[in-house]
Amino acid sequence: MDPLIRIGEQRTALSAVLFDKASRSRYLEKVHTQGERVLCLCHREGVPMGVALRDSTFYLYPLHHGDGQRHAPGCPHRTEASVTSGIIEHPVRIDGDTINIKIDGVIQKSGLAGSGKDRRMQQVPLETVHRRSTGLRTILDVLWNEGELNVWRPGFTGKRHYGVVRHHLLEASRNVRVKGHHLTDLLFIPPAFKPERSDVIERETTAYLQRRLPDESGRQTQGFVLGLVRDLELAKDGAIVIHLAHSRMALWVKKESWDGLSKIWFSQDLDATRPLMVLARVEGREGRRGSWLQVTDLATMPLVSYDTWLPSFGPEDSLLCEKLVQTCRAFRKPLGAERGNVPMPAYVLEDREDRMLIEIDTPRRRTMEAAYSLLKQPVTWVAPPFRESSLPTAD
Repeated sequence: MDPLIRIGEQRTALSAVLFDKASRSRYLEKVHTQGERVLCLCHREGVPMGVALRDSTFYLYPLHHGDGQRHAPGCPHRTEASVTSGIIEHPVRIDGDTINIKIDGVIQKSGLAGSGKDRRMQQVPLETVHRRSTGLRTILDVLWNEGELNVWRPGFTGKRHYGVVRHHLLEASRNVRVKGHHLTDLLFIPPAFKPERSDVIERETTAYLQRRLPDESGRQTQGFVLGLVRDLELAKDGAIVIHLAHSRMALWVKKESWDGLSKIWFSQDLDATRPLMVLARVEGREGRRGSWLQVTDLATMPLVSYDTWLPSFGPEDSLLCEKLVQTCRAFRKPLGAERGNVPMPAYVLEDREDRMLIEIDTPRRRTMEAAYSLLKQPVTWVAPPFRESSLPTAD
């Protein structure tokens, strides 16, 4: 990839900027002395870059920790999260222009395990359920990051809706592989429902279900369904049926699975004003009720509102986000896929040159302040009710 670099209002290919010492000086010296804004345009919103002078040669560098992971796969500025522990292996790995995500289990099976009795799940320890489903939450984080759906600008007001979000998620999935499989081959996101396209949508939904059923040799490939939760239904056999918005598709979760998954991902009642996205790992089943999608694992991502579609980490986090939106701020919501070895702030103010971090004041503040001191990046601590006067002003 040879991304465009925006210097002030000028756009130039990175290769031209870094071609030799003279070209670096021609493009970057003014930036270094006058402080013009530099953006790497590997993503549509751009990633801010810094300019440094070393041994009479100008260089581009990431301004803040975490910026390296914001660049597109294949961009020369892209770096991976730093995890130094010999025990913890980061689930996201970048290979060229591809994002590889590690999750537990297999995607393709040689055949079903015999009878329904053989397939009946036993009670699984909650720690195991959490470990398995965390990989799916990582996929959600990556898709939101790569689709830049964790970024907000005042100009986005009124322009984000399900169809737009779906488009960006599908585009983001093109560069993602899970267990060696292209995510686009496994992923289904229900199209936004339109009466005039109902027949087409129904055919797409049915075709996806058929691809999840075992073939003639018994080989079966699991898939992933990502959608907006409409409601939950308790079936006669104790299973939970997840109904998705914009689709007649239903996801069936066995009672044995639901007992653990619900404690992790559905700990609160559904709120009609707060969207909830679910990513389910599914495989096709056939029986007396016809064909259906059986959930083997899932993870959810609560969102702040139907206006922003920004991820939420709880009620206070949502309130802070809504205040930032109401006051017309430009900001970004860091997500778990870029955590690495440093704390992950609630928000980053992108309308300030210093990219101020915003954190919600908690009893853990003293511990977190020590970790933030290593970043040498300014942090503002705020507490509910998040008055505008408590927020740093935009530049």
